[in-house]
Amino acid sequence: MNRHEIGGDPCSDLLKDADSISYFEVNMPLYVQREGYEETLKRCIWGYHRLSPKMKEICQNITYSHDSLDKILKEAVSKASEGNKDGLTHS
Repeated sequence: MNRHEIGGDPCSDLLKDADSISYFEVNMPLYVQREGYEETLKRCIWGYHRLSPKMKEICQNITYSHDSLDKILKEAVSKASEGNKDGLTHS
């Protein structure tokens, strides 16, 4: 069951995708209330990197009832696509 965090075989990869996409679909609205914008952005970038290419497409089409959540997701996708792995600014 620990492999759901890293994948590596078809079953573990499926669990990893399900775990990762559930953050965006279910947990992110609560996470931002608890942790704030910056921490949520970092968590989204990290979570987006875990997604398979197919799940990344699905994630990019998620919309929320609050514009601020849409903004975080769009920024996270953009930064993750630029290669930012952890959401931190590196110099």
